[in-house]
Amino acid sequence: DGVRGAGWTDRIVDRIDGGTVAVAMGTVHWTDGTRFDLEAVRARTREVGAAMILDGTQTVGAVPVDVQALAPDALIVAGYKWLLGPYSLSLAWFGDRYLDGIPLEETWIGRRDSENFAGLVDYVDEYQPGALRFDVGQRSNFALIPALSASLDLVLEWRPERVSAYCRALMADAFPRLRDLGLRVEDDRWRSPHLFGLGLPPGTDADRLKQSLDRHRVGVSFRGSSVRVSPYVYNDSADVEALFAAFDKGLA
Repeated sequence: DGVRGAGWTDRIVDRIDGGTVAVAMGTVHWTDGTRFDLEAVRARTREVGAAMILDGTQTVGAVPVDVQALAPDALIVAGYKWLLGPYSLSLAWFGDRYLDGIPLEETWIGRRDSENFAGLVDYVDEYQPGALRFDVGQRSNFALIPALSASLDLVLEWRPERVSAYCRALMADAFPRLRDLGLRVEDDRWRSPHLFGLGLPPGTDADRLKQSLDRHRVGVSFRGSSVRVSPYVYNDSADVEALFAAFDKGLA
């Protein structure tokens, strides 16, 4: 119906009660980019004293995410997606709730003063202060860390708010045309600019549609009854026209 985001947020908030320890969720839905009202969820977790743990993999780097304003207890992001980094690395931001926590991985480098190699023979139980204690044991990986660092520099140069605005403007005129083909498109408020789903009409021949997409050299992802589309800064209006043509022919 184009407003699933509102219903999903309401159902999440309604399920949070005094017995809720933590709410772990994505910043958007991974299958089609449908947004949640994270502020409403956060307000409810505060009311009952529950933690809020966010997976920002599908948004961080492509749209602004303000951890100071939202103040989740943890935000974890895979490095390979919108942060443009390599596989095998992720980043995390922790609020006060977990800064004195016990790491899942007990490493030597996560111990207090581990940077003092001469003192490593003097074993200590205390962890590094703050979030450093949660670092992976091989955080000094000389192949992956420089690649991620360069990627983050590029993301900061491009700025997520600019990436988001570009993707939104690029697709703005296409959504009415896609709806006219019978595709379900989420309402603007609940649709991510850089990641969205196109709900397929009943009876769609998926194989025929995939062949049309291939012929038009359009790369998308099929997720259940939706097609996930992820525009980015390397796309332009010609790519949008190819996307529309592929669906126009594939659904005919």
